[in-house]
Amino acid sequence: MNLGEKILTARKKAGLSQTDLADLIGVSRQSVSKWETGESSPEAGNLLPAAKALNVTVDWLLTEDDVPAPVQEDSPDWVDRLPGRVRTLIKQYGWIYCAKETAKGLLALVLINAVRIFWMHMFIPGMSLKDMFFPPQEIFMITLPFTFGSIATLIAVLFWGILWILLRKKKSSVH
Repeated sequence: MNLGEKILTARKKAGLSQTDLADLIGVSRQSVSKWETGESSPEAGNLLPAAKALNVTVDWLLTEDDVPAPVQEDSPDWVDRLPGRVRTLIKQYGWIYCAKETAKGLLALVLINAVRIFWMHMFIPGMSLKDMFFPPQEIFMITLPFTFGSIATLIAVLFWGILWILLRKKKSSVH
């Protein structure tokens, strides 16, 4: 593949239009079109912005081989839309942060339910094991804070787990 074909392939893979790519680089749409058709080549100063916008390396763009495009280590744009502290941690630590948060969430879920079961066993005499996991309505109202805590923790665990899976999938996908 030549430079124009590589720009075209990488642009389509990135889901960008010629106008989008041109805006990211700071050139006209016609320039991008000429690059892709081989009528002209990008100036040296436009190669790095083009590579970053296409999420490939400059080396890959300039070589003539057909090896798939290597992915740059920059974060994908969906990470940039996350809240500040989460975005910073994910960019800095990646999937390790998500795995740690998932493990913390699971631990919290186990601890909350252990406290709930212990509390029910100590303060409500005659509770069977079935009643501890599926309490009658009057007891359910007493244990409502534990239930809400469990639900909130479960939601957090699912969020971080899904985020972890997405990061692992993006990291392992070959571009």
